[in-house]
Amino acid sequence: MENELFISQWQEVSRMVDRFEGMNKKVDEMYSAIVGNDRLGQDGLVHRLQKLEDKVTEMEAIITKTKGYIAGAVGVGTILGFLISTFVKYIFK
Repeated sequence: MENELFISQWQEVSRMVDRFEGMNKKVDEMYSAIVGNDRLGQDGLVHRLQKLEDKVTEMEAIITKTKGYIAGAVGVGTILGFLISTFVKYIFK
């Protein structure tokens, strides 16, 4: 009876160890997906997110610069429009 109990406990422990090893492999895979694997040249989610943030920062700078150009063009266009309309009024007066 004790032998059978000992064997069943041993089998249960063995199953638990197998499950733990399977979970350990899954955790390693999740870690590789999040952080990446330098040996295999895989970028992780963290590295990809940093690259994306850098691109967004660059795009924001370009958008800001473009807004400045548009504002300058509108200002110059307004002045030129005013001068041309004034010149046309002066000629046809």
